[in-house]
Amino acid sequence: MLFRSRRNIIGVGVDALGVERDQIGHPTHHILMDAGAIIIEGLRLQEVPQGSYQMFALPIKMKGVEALLLSVILVEGYHDSMRNIR
Repeated sequence: MLFRSRRNIIGVGVDALGVERDQIGHPTHHILMDAGAIIIEGLRLQEVPQGSYQMFALPIKMKGVEALLLSVILVEGYHDSMRNIR
């Protein structure tokens, strides 16, 4: 994933049930997972105003599952405030 490596992208989050819809064999999942990307699906961003945010995805520990539930927190202006800290 050349794009991912050039942009230093470590994950993908989507406001949908999946990163792909009706793709036989789930190629998008495989490409992202093979590249070591984190996939977060089912985000509800409809009511979040457009802007720049830092996202914290906190896993809810569960035994015997393939995927984890997350508590996702968005902090607006986080990057701007961190620039002033030295």
